[in-house]
Amino acid sequence: MNQNTDVITVNQQSAERPQVVRKDANAPQAPLSAYAMFFKETQASIKSEQPDADFQTVQKIVEMMWKALGAEQKQKYEEKSSLDKERYDKEMIAYRAARTNEMRTSPLSVSPTPVKTGTCIRLGCEKESVRNIEWEDEYCSNHCVVLHCDYVFREWVRDQTLKMQ
Repeated sequence: MNQNTDVITVNQQSAERPQVVRKDANAPQAPLSAYAMFFKETQASIKSEQPDADFQTVQKIVEMMWKALGAEQKQKYEEKSSLDKERYDKEMIAYRAARTNEMRTSPLSVSPTPVKTGTCIRLGCEKESVRNIEWEDEYCSNHCVVLHCDYVFREWVRDQTLKMQ
């Protein structure tokens, strides 16, 4: 069901190695803050009055207008923001429930099927390995994956310690 609905954005904060962040396009839209709602409402009128204004100019005008608003007027936007937050929370609950159901029924979460040839590669395990893409069909269970990784890591640490002596 989740066919290429991920949106990929690149975090360009780091010049060395940009991080790729995957966002699900089916996820609910994040709630807007009171200021963001005010901005959304007023930018259209500013653009109609000043069609040549760039984003920074519009942003400065909206910021000055927001600062000039009274507490009662800001309260209207705070209430809208609160309602939007409630909407988001409800949609997120439904979204997470749907994702959980999707994960339970997806082909990758089906219990692994035994592989005809091969045994688990964990030292001391004689069980038959199971078909699993993530394990490359080398292990019989999650438990063996964890134990094997722990063993390999401890051996690596021991080797590194011996090299430093």
